[in-house]
Amino acid sequence: MKTTNKVAIYVRVSTTSQVEEGYSIDEQKDKLEAYCKIKDWKIYDVYVDGGFSGANTQR
Repeated sequence: MKTTNKVAIYVRVSTTSQVEEGYSIDEQKDKLEAYCKIKDWKIYDVYVDGGFSGANTQR
């Protein structure tokens, strides 16, 4: 009997330079969802962290 792995996806961007370099939240999510599909993993949930840099404590 084949077992199905359930996984959660966590995506995060904390700087505008990450977005400019192709690490946007949507791009990360798309790539991770595609990877899960290849592996035949069931996505349990997607967690999105709009991101605050740890260097900036003023939130």
